[in-house]
Amino acid sequence: MLIDLETYSRALSLHELLEHAERHEPATSFGADIDAANAELLDPLKRREDRCAAFLNWASRHQPCLFGRLGARGMQGIGIDVCWIDEAEIACGDDHVRDKIQRARRAWKENAAEGMAHGFLIMFNARVSRS
Repeated sequence: MLIDLETYSRALSLHELLEHAERHEPATSFGADIDAANAELLDPLKRREDRCAAFLNWASRHQPCLFGRLGARGMQGIGIDVCWIDEAEIACGDDHVRDKIQRARRAWKENAAEGMAHGFLIMFNARVSRS
């Protein structure tokens, strides 16, 4: 998602940023692995847990970073905490999203201090559409 922030003179809300995000035609392919993962990630009938599992499954095999692949698998003692933000949470507004990220960040720091988590990922899982 590419957004030219230099053209904006004030801080935009998350909703406004998404409104200005680059769009691709629905038939655009980003490769078989990403297309398959997106089909699961954006399926409105899937539970959040299933979407997160689908993402971690993709990352465990296709994430370019070795640390990310190991963390997605929970291998070598590397753990990743994921802050999952979906369309309903984005619709609740910037304050809600900010607060959720801060709570998840604090929990991650506690987990990291205990050696249970090494990476922290903020995952925005939402279709971007024009309103």
